[in-house]
Amino acid sequence: MDDWSIFQNQATKSFISNTIWKSFIQERLYKIISVEEVRIVVERVSGGKPAHFTRGEALRAIQQLREHGRVRKGELIHTVVRETMLVHLHPSVYWDSQSHEIYWNENTSPSFEVTQNFIEDASDDDLEKIQIEVNKRKSRSKFRENLLSTYNNQCAISNVGPNVVLQAAHIVNHSKSGINSNDNGILLRSDLHNLFDAGYLLIHPLSLTVHLHPSLKDSYYWKFEGVKLATRKDLSNLNENFLKEKWNESEWAVPLA
Repeated sequence: MDDWSIFQNQATKSFISNTIWKSFIQERLYKIISVEEVRIVVERVSGGKPAHFTRGEALRAIQQLREHGRVRKGELIHTVVRETMLVHLHPSVYWDSQSHEIYWNENTSPSFEVTQNFIEDASDDDLEKIQIEVNKRKSRSKFRENLLSTYNNQCAISNVGPNVVLQAAHIVNHSKSGINSNDNGILLRSDLHNLFDAGYLLIHPLSLTVHLHPSLKDSYYWKFEGVKLATRKDLSNLNENFLKEKWNESEWAVPLA
């Protein structure tokens, strides 16, 4: 997943949960009010003009942090609230209150040698668990590849790419069902996938139209209300029963018979 998709995912989660967070230094309270394709909008809880955190400035800041490791406050993005959003929304970006620096600390994967030693020392039960997880990952990867082809590398709702922001969304939860068939999947942009998984975005089983939680009415996302899913390239259908099950799990949509 690219850095902007990470920002969008984290911002969408904060938006859905109505998270209130503090800026460093002034410790003013803020919340995210919109997550869009090229910007995230945040406003101060006590009122005032919203701040726009754009894709371009976010990616430039990340590149600078990767190159230098640590950068003084005010030298990445020229407002505290935007720099705080950088820290708040990216898991590899941190704030050092002692030095007043923002720094990069990317978690690295274990080395091949460490992994090899673990496998050599693992019990048969551990090895069986490892193999099961490997098989699951292969299955999920194949599932996404199939959906990319089925939807012609475009989000089924927004009709945009590129592939790095597109995810394979399960209609019926995979962890419960284990179903990776094409009729249980929709290709969605990462932020729309978050809304779908959280139950804030539903697909009507018969009309295949998008329906959004009423709390999103004044948000950027309301433009997708009533939009019909893209037709699949192979003209295959989504499983109506899976969609109905997802719909009826919602606490806000009118139940379907």
